[in-house]
Amino acid sequence: MCLVAIVTCEARRRYADAQRASWAPHVKNADVRFFLGQPEREALSGEVFLQAPDDYYSLPYKVRELSRWALANGYERLLKLDDDALVFPNRIIIPSADYVGWIQPTGNYCAGFAYWLSRRAMEIVANADIPEGMHSEDRWTGAVLAAAGIKPEPMPARSLYWAGRNRPLMLDRQRLRYAYVAGEFTPEEMAQVFNS
Repeated sequence: MCLVAIVTCEARRRYADAQRASWAPHVKNADVRFFLGQPEREALSGEVFLQAPDDYYSLPYKVRELSRWALANGYERLLKLDDDALVFPNRIIIPSADYVGWIQPTGNYCAGFAYWLSRRAMEIVANADIPEGMHSEDRWTGAVLAAAGIKPEPMPARSLYWAGRNRPLMLDRQRLRYAYVAGEFTPEEMAQVFNS
């Protein structure tokens, strides 16, 4: 079983709502869940409240807790996404490697807006300590996995598009045509791009 795990928070509900209204209902080969800290309300359908604060600085705790949740619920693969990411469900490529994403120029971790973890990688992340003051979940994940001997592998060529590097938004539609994950959209852009 595969899980698409969107890490979000109450303050960014518009982003998660845009994902729910655009691409999320079209995912057929995986379960989609929205992971938040502990907001003061009842969970919506598809939401999971984690034992972690609901803020940006707690992202490593959220990723560790969502890994624990995924393992407890029998998932073998996890695609961790930010709440400003867009997925084209019919193009999803599920990798076989333990840790797959857009590798940062330093070469030792995947960008946080979209990366895959295998069950083995989830187990390592779920049991890892988080150093005090660590706020960067992608760097933390990469460091934890590297310490266990797991290096990041790149996503297949052209499968990931980082639109956020092009502000104001100017899409390279040729590149986007092949991508199955694209990142850093506003809620309004998400619907526009998915429906175009």
